[in-house]
Amino acid sequence: MHSARRPLSPLMLRLRAHWRKLGGAVLATLLFSPGSQAAGIDPAAEFFATLYLNTCMRYVGDAQTLRNQLLKQKLPALSKDEAAFFLENQKGEAWSVPSAAGNFVLSIRRDGICAVFAERANTATTEALFNSLMVKTPNGLQALKVRDTARQGNLGTVRTMEYRWFAAGNNKALQFILTTLPAADARVQAMATSSTVTSGVR
Repeated sequence: MHSARRPLSPLMLRLRAHWRKLGGAVLATLLFSPGSQAAGIDPAAEFFATLYLNTCMRYVGDAQTLRNQLLKQKLPALSKDEAAFFLENQKGEAWSVPSAAGNFVLSIRRDGICAVFAERANTATTEALFNSLMVKTPNGLQALKVRDTARQGNLGTVRTMEYRWFAAGNNKALQFILTTLPAADARVQAMATSSTVTSGVR
């Protein structure tokens, strides 16, 4: 017996309306607006951004609907051992996403965190596209960049950018994080996640 789904919050209803209004064709054009100087430079970065937009961003807070769609599309699922890295050893599923632009993985954790990974992608282009996506908020939502840090790791500089979309007076927010590592021997050069969080902003 299936339990009844919880009603969507006003924040999620507004987001759903936003995606319906845009439609698939317009979603794709968001990446290549005049404000995105990086558009057209790197096919892997473009594919990564498009995949993120149409999966983790579009279905943020509704991981089950995305999971159902992926199962219908019959994407190649990773084995438990292969998926562990992309799930950070949490429970969930991970899929390989076929593309001529390179190797990409999409994962959905049981805690609702959705993530997209690119084995290789120009990090400067990826960061520019991510920033471009983040400022295109639905009506009634505001975008706040809450983090932009760089730290030295074993393989070089790891950059992390975090945005939150929120509505004034709402204690929930949509969280979008991009992490890049340009090192040639990095296992992945770009990872972007989405989730819902307590906003911390008013």
